Amino acid sequence: MEKIQFIGCDELDANEMLSLTKLARKYHGRAEKMLSNEAGLSVHLKLYRKEGATKKFSITCKIMAPAKIFRASSSGWKLNDCMHKACQKIEHEIQHKLKKIAELKIREQKRKATSRKQY
Repeated sequence: MEKIQFIGCDELDANEMLSLTKLARKYHGRAEKMLSNEAGLSVHLKLYRKEGATKKFSITCKIMAPAKIFRASSSGWKLNDCMHKACQKIEHEIQHKLKKIAELKIREQKRKATSRKQY
């Protein structure tokens, strides 16, 4: 079961909601694979300039993993572009965190190995 929550999507039409849902599922699956754990996704949408020819969107995405919460936001005139930017920022943040954890593990292993050699 996917844990995706949408907030503020009441003013979207059916096509916009369908594309937003499709992108959310795609990036939610990627995030779960990267974290190798269950994670929830929350998509918070704000609309600016509701009346008029074009709408401006502001999207804040939040991945809630057991160990950490990752947040990113984006705004623009195209819904899909905003969603892509926000989710790519989260992916980058997750990759950075995982790389940092891996480097700490390697340092700790090296430290243990050198301390064993001294005795």
